[in-house]
Amino acid sequence: MKAKDYLGQVKLLKDKVDSIIEQLETLRDLATRTTSLPFDVVKVQSTGQNDKRASIVAKVVDLEQELLITVEELIDLTAEVITLIDRVPDNAYKLLLMLRYLNCKTWYKVAEIMDVSLSGVHTMHRKALIEFEKVLQEKEMANNE
Repeated sequence: MKAKDYLGQVKLLKDKVDSIIEQLETLRDLATRTTSLPFDVVKVQSTGQNDKRASIVAKVVDLEQELLITVEELIDLTAEVITLIDRVPDNAYKLLLMLRYLNCKTWYKVAEIMDVSLSGVHTMHRKALIEFEKVLQEKEMANNE
């Protein structure tokens, strides 16, 4: 896997976590609305409603479980990425990679934080990816032994 793709996995998992959280909020909101109907609207046959409520609760629980698994994956991947970035010899490259791929900063924000021009950040990024690629190759070689 290429360095940029490898590092990009962190953002993808963060986006997945955000999406699941948004889905959970929507489901909880819907569940709250359906369970707070006025008494005169609720029909005498409440067993069907209980089944529906149980179904909604089960879906929320399933989604919460998926969220926990995804957050655990994100934590593990983030820890691994930090370890690998830390092996990059240049401190400026380390900072750039962390700001961009772990903190998900825009290029403009990275340039501002590092006090470098936007074109300078892009040049530095290319070099940082080359160095990170070397670290990834070392990791792959160690895993193959």
